[in-house]
Parts: sequence; C-alpha cells; structure tokens
Amino acid sequence: MGAWFRTFFKPVAPQALRLPSRAYTYRFYLCATLTLLVILSVMLDHSLLGIFILALLAMVFCADVFVECSLKDFANRRASFAGLCALGCWAGFLYSAYNTFTTRPLPAPTQELYIYVLFVLTLCLWAQRSLVRLSEKAHIFIKKIEDFLPKSARLVVQGNQTKKVFSGELKKEDRIVVKRGERIPADGVIEQGESFIGEELVTGNIYPAFKKEGSFVFAGTLNKSATLTVRITQPLATSVIMGVMEAIKAGEKRREKIKSPLDSNAWWLLIGMLLAAAAAAIYVSHREPLGSFLQPAGIILWTLGVMCPAGLAFCTVFPVFFLRWNGHRKQVRIRNIDALVRIVDSEVFFFDKTGVVMPGDKGEVLRPGVEEAVRFLQAQGKEVVLVSGDARQAVQKIADQLGIEKFNFDVLPNTKAEIVSNLRALDKKITMVSGNVNDVIALLRADGGIVFSCEKNVYNSWVDVLARRQDLYPLMYLFKIKKGLRKITLENFILTIVLHGVLAGYLLYHLPPNADWQWPVGGSLAIVLVLFLNSIRIMRIK
Repeated sequence: MGAWFRTFFKPVAPQALRLPSRAYTYRFYLCATLTLLVILSVMLDHSLLGIFILALLAMVFCADVFVECSLKDFANRRASFAGLCALGCWAGFLYSAYNTFTTRPLPAPTQELYIYVLFVLTLCLWAQRSLVRLSEKAHIFIKKIEDFLPKSARLVVQGNQTKKVFSGELKKEDRIVVKRGERIPADGVIEQGESFIGEELVTGNIYPAFKKEGSFVFAGTLNKSATLTVRITQPLATSVIMGVMEAIKAGEKRREKIKSPLDSNAWWLLIGMLLAAAAAAIYVSHREPLGSFLQPAGIILWTLGVMCPAGLAFCTVFPVFFLRWNGHRKQVRIRNIDALVRIVDSEVFFFDKTGVVMPGDKGEVLRPGVEEAVRFLQAQGKEVVLVSGDARQAVQKIADQLGIEKFNFDVLPNTKAEIVSNLRALDKKITMVSGNVNDVIALLRADGGIVFSCEKNVYNSWVDVLARRQDLYPLMYLFKIKKGLRKITLENFILTIVLHGVLAGYLLYHLPPNADWQWPVGGSLAIVLVLFLNSIRIMRIK
C-alpha cells in the first residue's frame, strides 16, 4: 500500500517553491492590510457588505497564487501546503459569503469566518515567502559572479603589442596584460610585475593577496595595484571560478529535491481535514433534524475553514528559530537547516588535517574534542577519512593516533573536490569537515559542509554549518539537535491538528450558531502560543 501510494503520488517539487519571493511579498502586505481593515470594520460595526468586499479582494488578489499552484500540484498527483491553504481559505470564505447574502444562514457555530480566513491566508503567504527566499540567495550570488567575470582580455601578440579579444578565446600558454582595476580573465601565472589581488570570489578571503612573478592568479580576481603580464594556465571555461559556480548550481539542484516540511505531510493533512469535515456533517445531521441539503454542506465548509491550521506555518518556524538561537549562543551558525539531515545521514566524513584535526597555528597539537568526535562518528557507523596536503608520514601518524584507517596525503584543494565527486557518483553520502573555506568546491559538492573557522569570508553563507570555536564538540551537537528538531517539529504538527480538531469540535458541540469571530481566531492564537512554548524546549539541548 505504501509503495503504491508513493508511486501514484509522484514526488514532484511543489509549484509554490518555483515562484519568485516577490510574488508572495506584495500579496502578504496587501493581505495583512486588508485583514486589519476587516478587523477595524467589524469592531466599528460597519456594513457586512463592505466587509465581504474587502475579504473578496484578499481572496482574488492574494489567494490566487495558492489556487494556481495547488491546481498544478494536483495535476502532478501531489498535495502541497498551497493546496491546504487554498482549500481551507476558500471554504471558509464561501461559507461566510453565503451567510452574508441569505436570510437563512447555514447552521454552524460562527456565521462569518472572514477575519479567520484572512488571518490564515496572511500567515500562509508569510511562511511561503520565507521558504522561497532561502532558495533565491544562490541564484543571486551566481548572477553576481557572472557579472564580475571579464568579457574581454588584452592578448599579447607580436613583441609587446596587445589586442582586445573575448575572454573565451584565450588558450593555454597565451600571454595577457592585466592593468590596474581590471579583472583577470583566466587562471595563470604572473610573468612580469607584482600587485595586490582581490581574490574574494575564488578563495573567499576578503583581504587582498600580494602576488609577484611566479605566483598563481585566478580568473575573476581583481588586480588592485599595478599592471601585470600573465601566462594562461587554464582558460575561463575550466578555471577555478567556473568550478565554484558549477558546484553552487549543483548544490542548488540537490536542494530543489528536498521537500519543504510544510509540504511533506500535506496528503495526510488533507485527508484528515476531509474526514473531519465529513464526520462533523454526519454528527450535526444526526443531532438536529435535516433542514435541507445545505445543512451538511454548510458544516463541511465551516469545518474545512476552521480546520485549515493557522498554526501550521509555525510548526517548523518556531523550532528552527530557537535552534538557530541556541546554536548562536554556542558559536555554531547553522546556515542550512535542511543540511542537518544530510550531515547526520552521511556515510563518510572527510576531516581536513590542517585546520580541523590540527589548527594551523598550533604545531602538532590536536584540536580539543577531535578524538571524541572521531570515536562518536565511528560508533554511529560512519567512516572517517583524513585528508591533507602534507606528506604521507605526517598524515599517517595523525591517522594512527586517532584510530582512522583511511587517509589521503599530498591532496590539493581541487583533488579533494574530485574525491568527493567520485564518491557521490557511487551513491555515497559525504560530509566535508574543513578548517578553511578555501576548500569551497569540495564543501559545495559534498552533501554537507562544516567549517571550523573564525575568519570572515564571502563563502561563509554557503557553508551549511559554520563553527566559530576551537573545539570539535559542535560536530556531536549537530546529531543531537537534528534528533531534537525532528521530534519537536513532529510534536508541533500533531498538536496543531489535534488542537484545531478539538477547537472545531468544541464550537460545534457547545456553542450556539451566533458565536463571535473571536472564538476561532482566539483559539488559533492560543494554539500558536502552545507551539511557541513547545518549541522553546529545543534550547535545552546541549
């Protein structure tokens, strides 16, 4: 049954995550404004027709994005957070609209759900906007790099003469002239001159590096001081900066396959809402004489509207907020929450000897906690591999000391990236643990990237976890926090569904048909408070 369910309902990426964040931004602010106007109109006892018009504007111009995305998702045989929002909000709106224009209101505890519907819609737009903005950062950064890449170069021809050519025309062993203020169009070696070079786009280092004759320079870096003559070693197409861009793009493609927590349980939530609505209609029909066919229809619409969980958007937001806060106190910046799962599920952990096992300025002193971290990973069934650019004897000595069976020596940064790519091609899940963001390509190609460094670096935002500490204990903390996050998030989902069900059941059983709108809205806010208090427990994880 489970296999059939997974086969029939294809794991296609939700349409709502493919839209730009601006599609949700202006809708969010418009919906929030209209919600405030509706609340003000209700408090001032304005015309119900005016309230209906304000709510209609919100549904037409703000909920349209969820309707469109949910229809496309259903065409791909999948349910999504957008579909839940569209169903619940439109059900509550239609129920309220019918009661606005009829002399015989539908039987239910609350005659108008306008405020509740707009309240839920505003929260859904905010939650979806936050998810989309996370995936947009990579595209913006890639575009920034592409804009910085030089389009032309000064190729040295006969004697000391130069001519302008496109950067893509350069070949190995060509000689070029790069003047002050220009970006280098390919990887190469300086043959004449010396200068300070801004290498932040390649190495991530925000401080300029001094280069002289014989020094390597990289495509995309900025010549800040004096004119240089450079011999090309790698054209732009195969340069280091292009490798960085490809690694970022590949990482973003992997992220697109990850389900949003708000979408992963959408089918079960949808089925639960429909069953609850049907059960409510049957219960009310048995309790009271059936006046018309509209009676069960009204109960179904009301229940779907109230059962659309306003707290659903906070099920993951609150735990993630407190997780980041707790990590910040421990000097552990968790940049990518999704990476926690990939890190914990990784089969192989690559430890960079210099910077992780042994901080560069500490000689032969091991970093505190490294022995405990290695034993912990091995006890979890993980394979630990030591990699270093040092000679075999030095690397083997440290590997033996830590009980690591596999190690690689004389490994350059590009080779580290190739090793990670080769293992991933064999369906191995890899986490790269480095002490230097110069290993940015290997970090981006791995399933998870962890850096132990206190230096400022433009690539810090692309590292999944950045630990600004001298010990390696945060590595074990990640395993604990992932387990705690999963547990608390699941509890929040269960609490949201159960408490909304209790709220709907209580209103159906105890209250008269003319209960005020404060009951569903106030009940939902109380549920949000419960989720807040439950989520704060993640701060206790050490």
